[in-house]
Amino acid sequence: MKIVILDGLCAKGSEYSYDFLKEYGDVFYYDRTSQSEVVSRCYDADIILLNKVVLDRDILDKLKNVKL
Repeated sequence: MKIVILDGLCAKGSEYSYDFLKEYGDVFYYDRTSQSEVVSRCYDADIILLNKVVLDRDILDKLKNVKL
């Protein structure tokens, strides 16, 4: 399972870690992601975690594996 974190910087701190997600699959972490990078970073992702990045219909139509 591929897990992509698109803008993890806003939730990342000394008291928080995304390491627990490694139990569920391969984790790809990015501090920030521009709209132009979303499809290339998430193309084969099963799970996408985000905060400020927008996933509109056009983007979601290109991401066939996304489950969550």
